[in-house]
Amino acid sequence: MIIIKKYETKIKKLYTFFEFVPCNSWEDFEVFRFIFKERLGYEIENEFEAIYARSCIFKKNDFTFELFFHDDYGNCIANPKKQSKEYYKKLEELANEIAEGVATNRFELQGMSWSEIQKETSSQ
Repeated sequence: MIIIKKYETKIKKLYTFFEFVPCNSWEDFEVFRFIFKERLGYEIENEFEAIYARSCIFKKNDFTFELFFHDDYGNCIANPKKQSKEYYKKLEELANEIAEGVATNRFELQGMSWSEIQKETSSQ
């Protein structure tokens, strides 16, 4: 079961983000990337990988967000710029859709372990 934690920063240049708990490892990032791209049809606009962080910018129908992993935060979705309350409501709905979809196997992950998804995405 995935739990969504919402964080609102007080720093002007930062933003609200939603963390997927307990899926907070480097490897879990690949599973979320797979779900957004293969199961929900989001296009990848940009990707970034460093020693302690990974990021993937997704877009679909003029809605853009960032899936990111950092050792300090785990796997989260956010937008690197401040957005409207309506935007964050939609982002929170997306986070909840992921949690519910994984719990109910709506993304057809049944029979696929996290490691198999990670293997499949790393070979692409």
